[in-house]
Parts: sequence; structure tokens; C-alpha cells
Amino acid sequence: MEQLKNLEVEKAVLGAIIIDNSKLYDILAIGLKAECFYSTQHKVIFAELVKMGIEEKTPIDFVLLGDRLKKNEIFKGCLVSFLIELGCSVPVPSSGVYYAKIVLEKHILRQTYISLVQCITFVKNKDGDADITEGIKKRLVDILLLQERKKEDYKSLKAIMPGALNEFEGYFIEGDGGDCFSTGYGDLDKYIGGWYKEMIVLAGRTSLGKTTLALNMVYKLLKRGIPIGLFSFETTKNTIYLKLACIETKISFSRIRTKKISIEERTKLKDAIKNIKDLPLWIEDGAGLSVIDVVAKAKQMRAKEGVRFVVIDYLQLLKAVDSATSRVQQVSYDIKTLKDLSKDLQIPVLVISSLSRNYNDKSEPTLQELKESGDIEYTSDIVLLLHRLKKDKKEIERDETLLIVAKQRHGRLGKLSLVYLETGDRYEEVAGW
Repeated sequence: MEQLKNLEVEKAVLGAIIIDNSKLYDILAIGLKAECFYSTQHKVIFAELVKMGIEEKTPIDFVLLGDRLKKNEIFKGCLVSFLIELGCSVPVPSSGVYYAKIVLEKHILRQTYISLVQCITFVKNKDGDADITEGIKKRLVDILLLQERKKEDYKSLKAIMPGALNEFEGYFIEGDGGDCFSTGYGDLDKYIGGWYKEMIVLAGRTSLGKTTLALNMVYKLLKRGIPIGLFSFETTKNTIYLKLACIETKISFSRIRTKKISIEERTKLKDAIKNIKDLPLWIEDGAGLSVIDVVAKAKQMRAKEGVRFVVIDYLQLLKAVDSATSRVQQVSYDIKTLKDLSKDLQIPVLVISSLSRNYNDKSEPTLQELKESGDIEYTSDIVLLLHRLKKDKKEIERDETLLIVAKQRHGRLGKLSLVYLETGDRYEEVAGW
């Protein structure tokens, strides 16, 4: 375990802060905390330095620090010599941040080691057919979260400019080659400008047609050659394939289920099933996937298949990473992780979500009806709410649906009308129907 700690470097960090108080801010900026130190005495001293310099905004020196520490039993009989060691351990105070990064790295290594030992313990203590994978996943997640502690430094406008200019140019690339591409629904594009590298939530009550609308959106992108990764926890990959064929042929999927199709339509569907096989869609319909599984597979799809759009159907069916957490905490963790996925991959991630059972479907839904966690609202870049208006009595195969842009960070809110057509399970804009 010697390679997992460096007490001399820890002393150098503390000594640098005492000698040059301004270094405390620089050291805290990289994410260093008292818990990152190996020595208990060093943890206590660092916590005291933070209390003095940040909370109380008092000067820090060896005399004032010593006066505070003398009341602590762990320094009994050794405080003076300990402080002298700190003063002598600093080659140059300006190196404090460099040493702090080493302390942080050692902390991450120790925690990684502990998590891996726990994984091995899980395996050794496996009882019969007990499922140990979730326990191991939880420890691996802990390791990933530790790696995120390595914070990226803040940047000046000069350093940011090249990336901002590249993003600006991406908005104006014609067709689907840029970072932003059309949703396939002109009225929706007028509100949100198209799909961009953000997390979008599409929510509606049960059995309203959320998946059907998402598949229509997917179909429009696929026909333009945009690669997509689809995670389906409710519908099998074969059924998704058949529903895409139904959209292609404008034949209702329910008629297939009830065997109410003609010989001619059956032939048309078989041809469509063969013809759409080359559309760039990759489907994962595995049961019991957690958000960690989704992230890993989505990154694999991005790297190997070049997917530019990811769909999660749907949020509430993700398996808990930690079964000990509450449902609200689980959904909160999942939605934040999916937001990070969108940022990491730099592509749009569409997450389908349910509305609360308390929602009265006779009135228009609001953000308050998002099921199980306020973090869905807070974390999302765009929230689209689906609301079925009425059944057209004159034309039984037509339903008018309202798509509400309830939230977006970069534009106006509003509503647009879509028409659901049972022929082909299609959603079309009212003007184009």
C-alpha cells in the first residue's frame, strides 16, 4: 500500500497553504478535500485550514493554527514538532497545486483499490445462484465517479473561442451534416431549431403514443441516413422492426396483430421488411439494463457505428444501480447520467418518460406532472409533453394531438398540432395531413 500514499507530499501541500494563504483557493479549485489525505492528522489540519481561510476568512500562520490544534487529542505531545515538519517540507510554496494533484491522485488510487477488493470479496462470498453483478456494478460506478473528480481547469474567452466558433459554424451546415439537424417536423423545428447535442425528454401518459411518436421521429432521421441507437425496455426489437415497416407502408400494426390485412398488403409489408434492413439503426432490447449498461453500450455504438442520435424508451424501466436507494433518488441519478451521456458523446439523447398517475388527461399536462423526480425537469434541456386532444368522430382513424414545448433552454415555448393516423401508426403535422 506504500505506493497509494505519500505523506511527505501531503505535508508539502499543508505547508504551502500556511506559508502562502492564497494557495488555498487554487488547491480547492482542483477538487481536493480533507478526505483525500491519508494521514488522519493531515485531514484534521486541512479541514482547519479551510475553516480559517474560507469560512472565517481569518489569516493563517503557524501560531494561529497551532493555537487551534492544541485542543485536539491527536496532536497531544507532538504539535510543535509536527508544525516544524510542515514548515520544513515545502521546497517552494508555488508548487502547492502540483503537490495537491498528487495527493488527489493517490486518493483516487486508494479508493479504486478498495472498490476492486470489494468486487473480489463479492465473488469469493457468492452464495449459490445469488446475483452479484449489481454489487460489482455499484463499485465500478464509484470508480468512475472518482475519476470525474479530476476537474478540468476553467478557461479564458481566448481559449474557448475556437470551440465556440466551430459550434457557431455547425448551426449553418446545410442538410444533416452539421451538429444540428431537422426533426422532420417543420413546426417543431420552428420552436427548437432541430435536434442538437442536448438531452430531450418526451413525456406523456401511459398508452398515449409516446413510443409511436418517437419511432416516427426515428424513421424520419433514418430515411435521411442518420445513424441511431435505440434502447427499448418495453418493445422487442422484432416488433420495432415491424412497426418501422408499418410506417414505411402506411399499414397499421394493429391490423397485423388481428390478421386483418389483404394478400396485397401482406406482400407489400414483406417487401418493406426486406427493404428497410439497411437503415442505420441499432437496437438494444435487453431486459434489466441499468443506466450504467446504457451508457456503456451507447458509447460503444457511438465509437463503432457512428450513431448521431440515441433514444431511451423509457426512463422509468431502467433497473436501479443501487437497490437501496429510493425511487426518486434512482430516477434523479438516471436522468443526470443520461444528461452527462449527451454531453460526453456530443449528440442528442431523447429520453421517453411517463407522467404522474395524478395527471388528469382532460387538461393539458405541465412540467409538474413529470413522474417521480423534479430532476427530470431541472436536468433536461428540452421537455416535450404529448397530449391527445380529441377523437374526430367523422374520421375515426384520425386523432388530433398536441405536442407542447414545455421547456427549452435556448428558445420560446409553445404548442403545435400533430395528427395521429392509425394507417401506418404515423404522426403527421396538421398542415401536411
